[in-house]
Amino acid sequence: MQHPILSKVLSDIELRNYSASTRDLYLRTCDRYLAFLGDRPLEATGESDVRAFSRHLRRECGLAPRTVNAYLAAVLFMYEVGLDRQMNRRQIPL
Repeated sequence: MQHPILSKVLSDIELRNYSASTRDLYLRTCDRYLAFLGDRPLEATGESDVRAFSRHLRRECGLAPRTVNAYLAAVLFMYEVGLDRQMNRRQIPL
């Protein structure tokens, strides 16, 4: 866990008493999303980046829709709970 947001996400997951499998999925997914963003600061990203990540997961990684939806739930958790930043969910199809 290198990025500071991952510690915050972990803390928020533990406060909500999520299962170990959900915790692991959310942390792996958030880490993967941060790698997808590259050097761009998380604070400068938003719905369009989440949409691009969704397309990447579907088209380039070939993930099933159900898996993509789980990944997007993790990313939205990171933004909305970890960063306390409201996302326009109408722009991010789950």
